[in-house]
Amino acid sequence: PANKHVLPPQKAASSSEPNIQWWNLSLLYGLAGFGYIIVATYLPLMARGVGNEFLANHIWSIVGLAVIPGCYGWLWAARKWSILSCLSVNLIVQASCVVMASFIHSPFLLTLSCIGFGATFMGTSSLVMPLAKKISAPQKINLLGLVTLTYGIGQIAGPLIVSAFQNNKNGMTISILSGACALFIAAGISYVQHSKVKYSQSWSKE
Repeated sequence: PANKHVLPPQKAASSSEPNIQWWNLSLLYGLAGFGYIIVATYLPLMARGVGNEFLANHIWSIVGLAVIPGCYGWLWAARKWSILSCLSVNLIVQASCVVMASFIHSPFLLTLSCIGFGATFMGTSSLVMPLAKKISAPQKINLLGLVTLTYGIGQIAGPLIVSAFQNNKNGMTISILSGACALFIAAGISYVQHSKVKYSQSWSKE
């Protein structure tokens, strides 16, 4: 059914569901797009770097297989916990997998890192889009369109960073770590917003 996995509007609007300012969500999603595209650019190259041609040829198949349960899993988690808490965890796991992929030289560990990356990067969209529908923005701003725009800007900025460091012998590592930093910052924005609302709710109860 088309609406089977859509987050219920009433649940999202309940007191247990933290909120986030529209511009923070836009910034967060732009950083997520920036971090994602840099890693996506280098994945096949990282696989060749561990000396495994089969892994290099099928690296995106592994990522793609992890996407399917990842999207369902994050939506299930968002029903059980708040969207922002799940989004914070999602971005931290994604950033950690990015860092792990850049420093390991084992085909097995790189495969695990790619599974973790695949299970999270589409999950970010699965969490951000329902949240963008629920939070308020200035009247003339279509928040769904704005977050999509900032994600796209991040995806454009990522390759520009990659090209800027391509002549540096450590360019790939620098670029990947830049992407990981963007994801960690996005996770920090989500966590801070979640903590603020959680604190204000607990204070109001007292």
